[in-house]
Amino acid sequence: MPANKGGESKQGLVIFLVVFVLLTLILGVTTYYGYAGQAELQKAAADSKKDAESAKKDREWYKFVALQLKGYTGDLTKQENEELAVSRERYLAKQLTGGDDQAAIDNLFKDLQARLAKDATTIEPYRQRVARLEEELKNTRASLQAEKNTLAKERAEHATLIAVKEAELQEAKTNYQKAQSDYVALQQKMAQELSTRLQEFGNISDELAKSQKKASTDVGNLEKEKNRLLSDIKDQNEAREKLERKLTPPDLQKFSAPKGKVVDVDLRGQLAWINLGSADNIRTQQGLTFSIFGSGVAGRGSNEPKGALEVVEVRGPHLSMAKITSTADPRNNPIQPGDLLVNPAWSPTMQQHVAIAGLIDITGDGRDQLDEFMRALARQNIIVDAYLDLKEAAVKGKIDLKTDYLILGDQPEFTANTPIREGDPRFERKIEIRDKIAAMQTDAQRLGVTIVPLRRFVALIGYQLPRGARSTSGFGYDSQIPSRAANGEAKEGGKKEKAKEEKKDEGK
Repeated sequence: MPANKGGESKQGLVIFLVVFVLLTLILGVTTYYGYAGQAELQKAAADSKKDAESAKKDREWYKFVALQLKGYTGDLTKQENEELAVSRERYLAKQLTGGDDQAAIDNLFKDLQARLAKDATTIEPYRQRVARLEEELKNTRASLQAEKNTLAKERAEHATLIAVKEAELQEAKTNYQKAQSDYVALQQKMAQELSTRLQEFGNISDELAKSQKKASTDVGNLEKEKNRLLSDIKDQNEAREKLERKLTPPDLQKFSAPKGKVVDVDLRGQLAWINLGSADNIRTQQGLTFSIFGSGVAGRGSNEPKGALEVVEVRGPHLSMAKITSTADPRNNPIQPGDLLVNPAWSPTMQQHVAIAGLIDITGDGRDQLDEFMRALARQNIIVDAYLDLKEAAVKGKIDLKTDYLILGDQPEFTANTPIREGDPRFERKIEIRDKIAAMQTDAQRLGVTIVPLRRFVALIGYQLPRGARSTSGFGYDSQIPSRAANGEAKEGGKKEKAKEEKKDEGK
């Protein structure tokens, strides 16, 4: 029994020792790692404190630098002056230092200090300079306001003057329109009288045809009456021409300022260089033409052009080469640099608008060349708002406020060779065309459109007429009457008249 008891005690002791050793080992390991973590925490805290002190030191340094630089401008507050004084003492005592840039900052302070000390008598304090500049700005604004007031006053006076001139212009325009209306009324009255006379003459012709069958002796008397009527027609045409001369359309030169100048001419007088080019909306293939006038006094040397030219090549923004197409007097009045270029229907900034009435016979051979003339105008950037179609005796398009010119071609004429019997299609078509032309003139006068003869217009725009071209004076209208109306209807009417007369003879 005792032996067993002793064995059990040793076994318990062994277990206790084993547990004690294990606990001791565990406690040792735990204590070691606990102290190791504490050392790292202490090191981190020391590093944070060091970083905080460094950041504080940097903050104090850069604050001192900022205050010092602001102090050089003379714009510090009282509190900033006190802070700067404390920081400067620490800086001078080497207690306030910067990092890597301290040497550069020190040199900057020395340089600024030296410059301020050197220019102390000439450098204006910042606040004083601002005050001075503000005072100058105030004075400048006051002066500007005074100039604005003066300008407003001058503008008001200018507007008053413009209003007076516009009233004078409107009065002159009204008088001109009244004169034109009187002319149109007189022309219509003359046309009505002419129609009445022609109607009377037609009746006389019928009586003459009847009288020829009764007595051949009456032919002489009727022929005399016919001649008298034709003489009256001639007198009326002459009166109309005199009236037209009295109401001559305004000189386009007075309404069209020169568009450019001749800057150089070749020795042979065949080529010229002008001061217009691509910047003036001119193209090489445009076919733009100008009439040439001498410079003279106030920009006009003569009422008639010295010649004409056509632009053939654009050389630059304000330079083009042109072909001189005509010269009125090359020996005594040659084209030379400084001569003026005139084309009232062309503008570098806007399109001009025209209307066309009458027979456009450019070559003088009696043919209507309206289509060719309109193509030439289109090449010069001119828009045709309305034109009279002679084949249909109808106005195509409309004259409106945008129309600048009404171009008048040849008008129908009535002569001894003109058939004037009643129902004659040629005579009736001429009367219809003449009425259409008169209506277009009335519209132009009502809208203030300038009326200009064809020959004058083409001369002023520099359009080159073919050699030998002449005016047809209205004789070319016979070729404009449709063949159906001129031949078929007339012949058919003639046959009916003849059959009617034969039927009357049979009745007798």
